[in-house]
Amino acid sequence: MRSRWLGSWKPGPGARVIDLPLADGRTIRVAPLICYDAVSPRLARAAVRGGAELIVTLSNDSWFAAGGGPRLHLAVAAFRSIETRRPQLRATNTGISAAIDASGERIAVAGVHERAALVASVVPERAARTLVLAWGDWLGPAALAGLLGVVLLAPRGAVA
Repeated sequence: MRSRWLGSWKPGPGARVIDLPLADGRTIRVAPLICYDAVSPRLARAAVRGGAELIVTLSNDSWFAAGGGPRLHLAVAAFRSIETRRPQLRATNTGISAAIDASGERIAVAGVHERAALVASVVPERAARTLVLAWGDWLGPAALAGLLGVVLLAPRGAVA
């Protein structure tokens, strides 16, 4: 049984990069991520491969009733900056809003349910390359295979 109000949802076309003109005449290429998009590395990775210099995440964290959900969502979003070496601006309605640099450091933060205007400077990145960008989903399995190889080939008693 299908309800009328559910509509007929379909996946979007994938990662997008938006050219954002700045007041000084420059243009910055932005990867917009919406809410849960920041949890999966695939969209951020595809957008950066498409030329994104900055990640902008808009999130509705109001569904986290209590607990560590907003902190976890922020930490996972920060990993997109670490993996792609792109800064991120994250705005939430009730979660944690933040400006994150390309190394994952939080430059400015507004806490859960805190009403604030954050002011921060981030440096867009065009050329940074990472193993995640180069290898994609193969990085984790390759690292695991390398670790297993070391463990299996290590002399007995060498691994404690």
